[in-house]
Amino acid sequence: GAGGAAGASGADEARSSAAHGRALAKALSVATAVSSALPRPLDVAAIRRRFRPSADAPMRGVLVHEAVAASSLVEAMAAHLRRLTAALQGDTPLPPVLEADATALARGEVPQAWRAAAGRAGSSVTSAAAFVRLLSERVAALAAWGEREDGTPPASIPLAVLSRPEALLTAVMQVAARRSGVPVDAVQLRARVMSVVNPGPGLEPPPNPPGGVYVHGLRLVGAGWDVENGQLCDAKRGQTSVPLPMLWLRPVQTVSQPADRAAVRAAPHSPGSHASFSPGRSVAGEDAEHEDEQEEEEATVSVPVFSSTSRLERITELRLPCVPGAPDDHWLLRGACIVCESDSGLN
Repeated sequence: GAGGAAGASGADEARSSAAHGRALAKALSVATAVSSALPRPLDVAAIRRRFRPSADAPMRGVLVHEAVAASSLVEAMAAHLRRLTAALQGDTPLPPVLEADATALARGEVPQAWRAAAGRAGSSVTSAAAFVRLLSERVAALAAWGEREDGTPPASIPLAVLSRPEALLTAVMQVAARRSGVPVDAVQLRARVMSVVNPGPGLEPPPNPPGGVYVHGLRLVGAGWDVENGQLCDAKRGQTSVPLPMLWLRPVQTVSQPADRAAVRAAPHSPGSHASFSPGRSVAGEDAEHEDEQEEEEATVSVPVFSSTSRLERITELRLPCVPGAPDDHWLLRGACIVCESDSGLN
């Protein structure tokens, strides 16, 4: 009767309370482990002193901005974990917001507080472990960049770890425009797919690209990559994404006459327009011009680049080699795109 129902209800509450207690205990264990695994913040003050941003050195501005953003995220996560740990240990109250973050950690998910502090960086990552791995890779890459004497970027940059990858692409074009004495609107980027997926021991790219920058840490969605022929191919069944080999992004001057430059300056500028890939004279040296001649003979397709798999923020477009004869809508209908998501950010 009523007594039996009351007893069953009490047993259910006891089990629920015990499960909640186990979840909080697991959250405490995870929070402790993550606290010890967090990278140390970068010495932003030292980077600012060494590499003061200026109009003549736009790459320095990218480095400083990224160092500030990464260090701020590390510090925000460390502070959040201290508050969470204190609350889970009973030293301070556990408000609903922190309890929700604790529940997320117990499930291996990214707490809302981390996501809010990160902004765009890692927005598509749902696993807490992957989020921390990506942050560690990000800090390590920026630390290596900050140790270079002249503030120029390393031979290859993991584009997926940057909070604003489009700022790097703009800086590459600004550097090329100043060296060539043309407006930045007269410079575009051309992509060359290399044979290496991710640089590593024995697979390091040339130390100084003849122009532009090497980038890695990107993935293809909605298509596969034919390594042997170096071109887009249909994705295998059940395959959602594949790593894209390292890219050489090099600047190309697309207009040369003064009247054409004036027309470019007068034309409305739309986001991502700097990454359309019209044929033109390379400003990356003779080797790059030879590459241009080779690429003009290839079948290519324009593929959008997004900051994450959510495809909410489009960064630019790249033309990639593809199977000859395949119409553009072949890849469009398959949703082919590039996302800034490295293996470290995979859940």
